[in-house]
Amino acid sequence: MSTGVKNIVAAMAELGVKPVTVCLSSFLLMPPNIVPPVFIEINKEHGRMLEALESSSSVDWVASLPPHIADSPEAGYLVKEAALPGGRVVSKHDLAQFLIDALSQPDMYKKKMAISSKA
Repeated sequence: MSTGVKNIVAAMAELGVKPVTVCLSSFLLMPPNIVPPVFIEINKEHGRMLEALESSSSVDWVASLPPHIADSPEAGYLVKEAALPGGRVVSKHDLAQFLIDALSQPDMYKKKMAISSKA
């Protein structure tokens, strides 16, 4: 996945496309020793994806850091920069809406945004 992000960033730079949103994981906000063993390797890969974005000066990225992604109805979402906004789940519909909304939110560019659905 990190190789894919590097390729996407390079293509965006070549074509002059600036905004991109990427779905990573809220585990990136936690100390590595708290990450459940089953998620350790994917979390490391998400970290490499984030590093690829952070090292690029040519794209305006927003890293979405959701908790558990649920197949539940849209409820609206809460976001907070680099800190969990409170909920432990996000609806797949709310996450999708945020990924679209964030593309036109310059105040979120080059930031890690944690997301959850409203209770």
